[in-house]
Amino acid sequence: MKLSAPIYRLKHQARILSRTEDIPLHEALDRIAAKEGFPRWSLLAAKMSTASTARTLFAHFTPGDLVLLGARPGHGKTQLSLELTVEAMKSGRQGVFFTLEYSVAHSAG
Repeated sequence: MKLSAPIYRLKHQARILSRTEDIPLHEALDRIAAKEGFPRWSLLAAKMSTASTARTLFAHFTPGDLVLLGARPGHGKTQLSLELTVEAMKSGRQGVFFTLEYSVAHSAG
């Protein structure tokens, strides 16, 4: 089942709904899940976690490709990077993962 938006956007919609209607976040998440065809948020999250995004993405890569991932904190960059590295190793290719951490504390000098 394809969602109307990525998980992070659905969560954002739920946070806005929670604030505007003054309801608990879990109730707002459940309302968003219902719009997506799931009775509860936990079922939506469980269903989406079984889909292998890394496997789908990896199928589009060719040997020697360099992949840079960027997104806001908490959107799953590290998880996806590690899954892509595992997919590379499963296929007999080499995979390397590294991260560059940036924050205001690190940039002040």
